Amino acid sequence: MSKLNRYNQKLLAIIGTIVLIIGAGSILLGLGIWLVDEFFDSPQRQETGVLIQDPENPNADPEAPTVKQSLSFYDPVRLDTIGSYYLIAVGQKNQEPRDGRENYKFGSGELLNSFKGYFQYQIGLHNNFVIYNHQDESRRKVFDQLVAVSQWAYYRNDSNKVLLFKASTEDNNHDAVLDDLDHQKLFVYSIQNQKLKEFKIAHHQAIDFKPMEGSPLIAIETRLDLNENDIYKYEEPIEFYALNLQTMALTPLVSTELKTEMQRILDQDKTGRP
Repeated sequence: MSKLNRYNQKLLAIIGTIVLIIGAGSILLGLGIWLVDEFFDSPQRQETGVLIQDPENPNADPEAPTVKQSLSFYDPVRLDTIGSYYLIAVGQKNQEPRDGRENYKFGSGELLNSFKGYFQYQIGLHNNFVIYNHQDESRRKVFDQLVAVSQWAYYRNDSNKVLLFKASTEDNNHDAVLDDLDHQKLFVYSIQNQKLKEFKIAHHQAIDFKPMEGSPLIAIETRLDLNENDIYKYEEPIEFYALNLQTMALTPLVSTELKTEMQRILDQDKTGRP
């Protein structure tokens, strides 16, 4: 065998090995991407908003057929490892397809921090919840009115067990759907007292809630409607309120006086004059 033939054989072998490595790598990369996609998407579900009849909608067709919805229940979620309470989220499924509405992705999370407490949350679009106690076999619904809950959270500390909800009760944008695009308010349900309380903050929309470590307070993130047109934009200011779980009182985390003072500083011109 000539040197040229041996060289060609070695070259072909090297090329073949490179092709095999690239092919195997591509397969592994594709498999990895698929696994990651499945891992992150597996806890997410698709849910529609809560359809309603809106007589104020100028674009509504009075002769259009009504799309009916059926209750759809989610897996029971154990609220904590030491208790007997489970929460069952209630969603809705359209019996007929409804064009033009994007489904809402469902996700969840859990925070087991070093502070004395327990906090977990989920997002989605739900119209109600059922609290199930397996010790006494009791079952209670949370809401007595039509709502669209886009986020809920459970918080437990030494003396309190509460559920927090971010929910819409009115179709503010008049699209005949209750969802997260409407004004979102704060609701708090006390598991000990079995009572639901609604918190109305004028010209504010609830965005998020998180426990404040080392205190009985929950920080409520809100967005301020500056022009008071009931349309909340991302560019509008963020403000925080403090929910005291012992008194169930909701107060501004930063006082009006302090805000006014700092706003005056911000409004100063370049020369430093007010």
